[in-house]
Amino acid sequence: MNWKKLIDPKGSNIWVLASVVGWNVLWALLALFITYTLLSGAEQILTIHQTGMMFSFFFGSFAGGWIGGKVAADNRGPTYGVIGSLGSVIPVVATLVPAGGVFGILAAIVAIAGGLNGGILSVRPTPRD
Repeated sequence: MNWKKLIDPKGSNIWVLASVVGWNVLWALLALFITYTLLSGAEQILTIHQTGMMFSFFFGSFAGGWIGGKVAADNRGPTYGVIGSLGSVIPVVATLVPAGGVFGILAAIVAIAGGLNGGILSVRPTPRD
């Protein structure tokens, strides 16, 4: 897998790419809002909320990459997943790194991994002779 090709948007559908980025921004903001709303006054269950945020960031980016790759149908699914997941990385890093440090960095990595996995699974397998 060529890693430079993953972040090169050349040859991909820009509208689908923008939609995936927008989806990830909205999903991350919603997950952060819900988590901080539920967390107010309940710091003793912080680990459960952090685990829920990690799952949410992973599956939100996964869904964005998978749906974007399927809609575009140009076998560039990992590109849609990785670039799209950067839409969720920006709010995550902006809010969680100043507050939590290492957890914010881990959440950003999990979001990128989710987008990459969803994008890879959206690519049609090629038949082998």
